[in-house]
Parts: sequence; structure tokens; C-alpha cells
Amino acid sequence: MPLSPYRGRRELLSGEELTAVVDGVDARAVDALWVVGGEAGGVSLRDGYRMNLPPGAVAAFESAPRAERRRLIAQSSGLEPGDLPYLGGKRAALGDLPLIVNSVGLAGLENLRVPQRRCGGEILDHAAFVSVREGRSSALLDRSGIPHTVAPDLVHTIRFDRRRFSEAVDGEAAPYALVQFSSASVRGLSPHQIADALANANALRAYEIVFFSAGDAPGHDDRSLYREVAARLTQLDPGRRARVSVSGGVDDRVSEIAGASLIVGTSLHVMILSLAFDVPHVGLLLQKISTYGRYWGDSSSYGVDFRGLDEAITLSTTPDRVRQNSDLADLLAMRAQENVILAMRALRVPRQSSKNASIRRLPARPMSVRQRLGLSVHRLRNPLV
Repeated sequence: MPLSPYRGRRELLSGEELTAVVDGVDARAVDALWVVGGEAGGVSLRDGYRMNLPPGAVAAFESAPRAERRRLIAQSSGLEPGDLPYLGGKRAALGDLPLIVNSVGLAGLENLRVPQRRCGGEILDHAAFVSVREGRSSALLDRSGIPHTVAPDLVHTIRFDRRRFSEAVDGEAAPYALVQFSSASVRGLSPHQIADALANANALRAYEIVFFSAGDAPGHDDRSLYREVAARLTQLDPGRRARVSVSGGVDDRVSEIAGASLIVGTSLHVMILSLAFDVPHVGLLLQKISTYGRYWGDSSSYGVDFRGLDEAITLSTTPDRVRQNSDLADLLAMRAQENVILAMRALRVPRQSSKNASIRRLPARPMSVRQRLGLSVHRLRNPLV
């Protein structure tokens, strides 16, 4: 059954109200807890609550007295300050319930306060299986004495089902480029500046530009900003085709990614889906997607600002790079699938806890891309392998 760290949240596809993690665990309604995806380690109880608020409610929450904010968070989550909502809350509440932490980013733990880092160390040391998706998280766990695997993000496995989404694509439609950016990533840039930069990217002229929303939480994509940028683009060039996507459901959004000829964006999962569907892609601005893409050997351009779009698109759409990424997509999907199988096996194997596990801040040891691809799900200090 799907669970949410906060009460009153609804399941994305069905719209049904979700059971909160703390309620599901307390009622023993689940036999195991599986945490998957996202920057699970770096999200505090307060930040998670803010991300789940409707956009119009964030300002009211922030202006409330501290005691009222704490009351609202506790009422919604059933947790206390220092607990980690996206890692199951706290170790004591989990009891002997098996915990799988799969395909997550945990590096953000080292930026949290000491009580939260201690909470994270206790939870991860209790977990039956821990899998992270990039080197910085792995290095943090290595030096903290916490057994884990390193494997590509679980979303890569959608490649095995890509035919279903590709069949929904209109083969007669004009080629389009999806452009996506979170409002937080372009803070300080006006709609006119963004539109001017897109207009100056000659490599985009071959495509209809479709502004695509990857997420609607505060700080994610802003459709009103997209509309302003699209309007400015058509003002600069009346013959330019630019519109804002109306896709809302998960399947519709994934199909729109599958049918694109090019994708430019700041969302890690949009980049992963682009790779899975053999769509050339360019990672905009953010270090997070640049770190992930380079770690797993994606040959696309990452960490690009708007001024460098033209060159980045040209490089990412060359036949050699598209072919290399297609081969890589097969390998990453297989690695991610193997990792899920390991996680399932872990539920049947007693876990040996580490002594004195704690989250520590120390320099990491580098690893080559070849080692990551060849050894990613086998580099374990774990009784499974």
C-alpha cells in the first residue's frame, strides 16, 4: 500500500487519500516499509511539510508563530523535530519492521543538524537494505560504516516498458523540444531574459518549444512563468511555435517525454526518462543532475546555462552520442533491475547492524565510471552477495 510521510495527502494517480507512514507503522498495516527515490536524506521534517503544501499556503505557514508551525507539522506527520520524514521517521518507531531504502540520494544528510544526522544513522543502520544512486551518498555511507549498494535510479527500469509509451506518441506530429526548469533554478532571471536566451539558441529553431512541468510543488515548475516566457518568445519571433504543455497525469507526461525530439531541463527524473526513451537531452544549470549524469557516464551536456544552450544541444544530438547513450540506457536499466532483486532478497536475510554507525563528514575516494557500471550492485559489505 502506498504511504505518505504526511496525513491528508492523495495518491497521484487514483486521487485516494494516503495513509501516513506513522499511522501505517503503528497499526502494523504493513509487513515492511520501502522508501524509494528522491533526496530522502536531505529533507527535514519542516522542509517536507512545506513541499506538500499548496502554493498559496506556504506564505501563511511561514508567517505563523514557531509554536504553531511545530503544531501543524506534528499534527500532519505524527513525528517530532529531528525525525526524518522520508526515511521512515525515527528508528524507535520502526521496531522490528523491515526497512528498504532504495534508489535514494542521502548526501544531504551531512548538511542537516546533529540530531537529524544521528537519526539518519540509526535508521540506515537498522535498514535491511540501503541503495544509493551516486558517489557522494555512497562515500558518506562508507565513512559512516553503513553497508549499502550503489545502483542507478530505479526510474531507469522504465526502459523495459518503453514500447507502451512510445505507441501513444503521434508519429505525424511536428518535432518538438520539451523545455523544463524549476522556478528555484532560474531565480534572479526575468521571463524576458530566459526567452531571449532561448530565442538566441539556433539549434532550437527546428523544433516547436513545449514548456513542460515535471512537478507542481513549491519551488518546482511554474506554469505562469512558462506562459510569460512563451509569450515573449512569440513576440520576438511571430513565426516561432511555443506553448505550455497541458499534460497532467503521470502517463501523459511520460508519453510526452517519449515523443520529444529533444529535452532541455533541470529535473533529474526528466533527464533519466529522456535517456530511457533515447531522447537527446541537455541538463540545465543544476549541479545535482550534472553530478548524477557524469557519475553514470551519460555523454550528454550537463550543467549548461542558457547562454551555452546552442553548443550543448549541437553536441548532445550528434549520432555518436545518441548511440552511446542508447547502449548506456540498456545497461543502467539492467543494473537498476538487479538492485531491486537484491532488495527483495534482503527482506528474507537477517541484517547485521554495524556498531557505532554515524553520519560523518570526511573526504570521499573517487571511482571510475567503468568500475561504477561493472561493480555497482556487487560492491557490497552485505551478507547477500
